[in-house]
Amino acid sequence: FDVALHLNTAPELVSRVYNRPTLETLKKNAVSGITTDGQLQRLARQRKGQYSLLRQRIERERKMFVIAQKLQTRKDLLDKTERVKLKKETVNQPAIYKFQFRRKR
Repeated sequence: FDVALHLNTAPELVSRVYNRPTLETLKKNAVSGITTDGQLQRLARQRKGQYSLLRQRIERERKMFVIAQKLQTRKDLLDKTERVKLKKETVNQPAIYKFQFRRKR
């Protein structure tokens, strides 16, 4: 199985995952953009850094959501209704309570 023939590209460009020009494109005009290994490595390093920033932001957003849930639970506990604690509070989730139903009059 010849990957270069299947993808209709040059054998040197098979290792690229994205921006893989076809043979017709290569014949029509010169390749524009990054072609050296050093530039490709620099771009890969930048991409890796951006993904790590995204991972940190997602983790921070998840932690803030848990903190907001814990604050809402504390606010709900200020009410005078009877409650039963179903689950303890953990790092990833607030404590879970079951409140007695009070009919609105």
